[in-house]
Amino acid sequence: MNIKVKVNEKENLGGFKPVNCGNMSPPIYDENAGQNIREYYKEQYIPLVRNHDAALFNGGLRLVDIPMVFPLFYLDPSDPKNYYFKATDDYIDVAEECGSKVYYRLGVSIDHSYNKYNIDPPEDYAKWADIATGIIRHYTEGWASETGKTHDIEYWEIWNEAEGISGEGRHLHTNWNAPYDTFLDFYVTVSKILKERFPHLKIGGPAHCSWDMDENSAPQRFLKRCAEEKAPLDFFSFHWYSNNPHEMVKFSYEAREMLDSLGYKDTELHINEWQYLPDDGFRGMRENPAIAPARYLEMQDAQAGAYEVAAMISFLDCPYDISMVYTTSTNHFGMYQVDSFLPAKNYYSVKALGQLFHFYPNRVKAEVSCEKREVRTSVQAAAGIDNEGKLSVVIANYKNGESNFEINFEKEYTNFEVMAVTNEHSLDNIPFTYENGVLKFECNFDSSTIWVKASK
Repeated sequence: MNIKVKVNEKENLGGFKPVNCGNMSPPIYDENAGQNIREYYKEQYIPLVRNHDAALFNGGLRLVDIPMVFPLFYLDPSDPKNYYFKATDDYIDVAEECGSKVYYRLGVSIDHSYNKYNIDPPEDYAKWADIATGIIRHYTEGWASETGKTHDIEYWEIWNEAEGISGEGRHLHTNWNAPYDTFLDFYVTVSKILKERFPHLKIGGPAHCSWDMDENSAPQRFLKRCAEEKAPLDFFSFHWYSNNPHEMVKFSYEAREMLDSLGYKDTELHINEWQYLPDDGFRGMRENPAIAPARYLEMQDAQAGAYEVAAMISFLDCPYDISMVYTTSTNHFGMYQVDSFLPAKNYYSVKALGQLFHFYPNRVKAEVSCEKREVRTSVQAAAGIDNEGKLSVVIANYKNGESNFEINFEKEYTNFEVMAVTNEHSLDNIPFTYENGVLKFECNFDSSTIWVKASK
C-alpha cells in the first residue's frame, strides 16, 4: 500500500474541534495500590471528559450517580445534609487537575445485574429534577459546599441509554427499568425544569444506544416527542460501537438533518460514547466467554488505536460538535492494561493526536491519497502548526496493511522526527528519508498511527 499525504501549510482551516474527548477521568480508587494514571492521562490532553459509569470503576465509592449522591429519595432536596458530595468532589477535582473539563451525566451507571437496583424510574419526576438542581448548584454555584468552590461544568446530560436491553423478562433493561415511553415523559418534564432554572447551562441528552433512521426507533421517537412538547435540547447525544469508522460519519449527517428538520438547528450533536468493537461484538463475547480476553486485548491494541484516531480525524469535517471515546481510563474498554495500569497501545495513538491538537492548534490542510481497499478500512491525516511555524502531522492507517508513506510539504524543513504506534512500537522513532520537500518512510504493519514533527 502506498499512502501519500499532501500538507498545505498555507491553507489554514482554523482550530480543531473537541473530537478527542473521553469517558471517565483517572480513578480516585486504589491510587495508592498502583492505579494512579494521572501523569499518563495528562499527556493525552483530553479537553472534556464525561463521568458516566464512574461509580462502576471506583471500587464502591459513592460518586456521580444520583442515588450515590442523594441516596434516600424521600428526603428533602433543599437540605444540603441529605447529599453526599465528597467523593464526587474529589473525582471532579482530579479530572480538572489533569486538564479536562467535566461533562456531567445526571442519572445512573449501567446495570447488568440480574436483579436491578438503581435503574427504576423516579417516583416523582419533578422531585428528581429538584435533586439534580441541588447537584448542579453545588458544582456551578458552590451551594452546600464548605469552601464555596465552583466548577466550569457546561454540559448536563439527562440519563443514559434508556432504551438499553440485555436480558429477558423483568431482567431485560440495563438503564431504565420501564417502558421507553415513560422515559420520554421523564425527559420532557426534567429538561423543562432544569433549563428554566439554569438557562446559561447546556441541558440535553439522552445518550441513546445508537442512531437509527427507523421511525419507530428510540432516537426518532425521542426527537419527535421533544419537538412536539418543545422540550429543551441544547445537545443531542448517542453512542455507537463498531469496527467501521465510516458508519459514524454517515450517522452524523443523518442526525444533523433530522435535528434541523425538527427546528433544533442550534442543538449540538454529540457522539459521546463509541469505541472499536471486534466482529464478535458484545453478544459474541457473552455467548462464548473463552474468546473475551483476546477480544478485550484487541480493543486496546494498535489496530484499535488507529481506528480511534482515524475516526476522530474524520469527525473534524462532519457535523459532530463533540466526540467522546469510551473510555480514557482503566477498564477493559480503556487505554490502560488491566493488570498493570500501564498505557496500552491505543493510549499512544490518542496521545499523539491530543498533543497535535494542543501544541499545534492552527489546523492546516492535509489531503490523503491511497489505493482503495474494502469498506472497513481508513486512512486519515490531520496537520497543525504552532505559533512559531513548527508543523505536526498525525496519520492513522487502519487495516490498510504494510505501507510506504510519502508526505509532501509546501514549505521546506530541516528537522524531522517520525514516530510510530504499532503492536511493536509505542511512539518509537522510525527511519525516514527527506529530499526536495518529500518525507518518506515505511511501516510494515497492518495498522499504525504515525506522528511526524517538522521544523526549520
